[in-house]
Amino acid sequence: MWAGSFLDFYLESEIEDDTDSPSHIDALWIAAVTAYGRPFGTGQRHAGRVDMTSLDAESVRAHAYFIDLRNKYIAHAANGFETTTVFADLTDPAHEPAGIALLGELHTSLSRLSRERAETLKRLCDHHVLDLTARIDGLHRQVANELAELGQEAAYAMPDFSPPTLDGANPRSKRR
Repeated sequence: MWAGSFLDFYLESEIEDDTDSPSHIDALWIAAVTAYGRPFGTGQRHAGRVDMTSLDAESVRAHAYFIDLRNKYIAHAANGFETTTVFADLTDPAHEPAGIALLGELHTSLSRLSRERAETLKRLCDHHVLDLTARIDGLHRQVANELAELGQEAAYAMPDFSPPTLDGANPRSKRR
């Protein structure tokens, strides 16, 4: 859901007219790609893994592109989306003594996701949210059926729900 929200803000921005590089709007697409990739990583969330079988071949290719963009460009510097070049400007020997006028380096990187790619990622996000919403609805029905099987007396004897609290103090803490 974060990814889709970030993309909504990004797509509402003046992507084509903003010439700053990087720009504050670039943080939106980078955050969107980062958030999009979270459920596809390895780790603890096996039950909540997104089902990819309902995607067509073009969407699977787009998905792989965004996962690679996240893993190879955003998270790591092993990619073809950025380069650093060291250069030397030499003086013109016809007008001044031969020599080095300037030594420098130039870092060039992709800092803007095209509108077309952002719209593709948004479609993928929307697809996954719809799929996950259907799975959640099924789980809600399952819980309702389990409560009905318990009976009214047992259901009302259960403790009241209290939302969990998070303190955010330890980023390495395990999810409960």
